[in-house]
Amino acid sequence: MSKFYTKALNLSMYLSKVYKTQGYEEFMKEFSRCIDLSLEGLDTNPEEVDRRLISLATGMSLSLFSDNRESIMQFIVHLPFQLKEDKPIDIKRKRFIDGFGMMVKTLEQSSRKFSERVIMLLKSYPLQKLNQLSVDILANQFQYSKSYFSRKFHEEQGHTIHDAITYEKLNRAFSLLSNANPRMNVKDVAQTVGFSDQKYFSSLFKENYGFSPSDIARLDEAIHRYPKQE
Repeated sequence: MSKFYTKALNLSMYLSKVYKTQGYEEFMKEFSRCIDLSLEGLDTNPEEVDRRLISLATGMSLSLFSDNRESIMQFIVHLPFQLKEDKPIDIKRKRFIDGFGMMVKTLEQSSRKFSERVIMLLKSYPLQKLNQLSVDILANQFQYSKSYFSRKFHEEQGHTIHDAITYEKLNRAFSLLSNANPRMNVKDVAQTVGFSDQKYFSSLFKENYGFSPSDIARLDEAIHRYPKQE
C-alpha cells in the first residue's frame, strides 16, 4: 500500500468526521485545505496530481455515501477525462473542488433523508432498551455530534429529536396498554418505555391522544367483560 493511499484513507476518515459534526460548509473548507496540502510540490507532475485527486475523490465519496455507489462511480468514471482537459494545476484544482462539492450536494438530496433514517431506527428500537434511549445515544450511533445531529433533524422534520423520541415512547406505550397479554398497569408501562414519573407520563399521553392511559385499560376491561354476541 502506497504512502499516499494510506494518507488518503486517513484524510477521508478525518473529513468524514468534519462533515458529520460540522456540516457541508465547514467540510468543503477543510476539503479544499487538504487538497492544497496533497498537491504541494507537484506543479510539474500533472499525472501524479490526477492520480491523487482521483484517489481522494473515490475514498471521500465512498466514505460519505457508501449506500449510493452507483452515482459515485458515475462521477469517478468521468473524473479522469475532466482532469486531463485542465492543464494548469490551479484550474484543475478549482474545477475538481467545485465538481466534488456539487456531487456531494447532489448525493445529499438523492439519498434518503437523514431524519427518515433516524425515524426508522426509532420505530425498530428494541423495547427492552427504550427506557435508556437518549439523544446522545442516537447521535453516537449515527456518528454525529449531538448538536449537529439535533440541528439537522430539526431542519428536516420541523420538530426536535427529543420530541421524536417522546412520540415513539408514547406510541409504544399505547400499543402495550392496548395489546399486552397479560395486561400491564399504567405504572409498569410508563417505566418500560422510559418514564419514571407516572403523572408526567399520563399527562403527556392525554395531551397527545386525547384520553388517559387508564381510559384504555378501563375500555379494554369493559370489552372483555361482555361476551361477543353471536
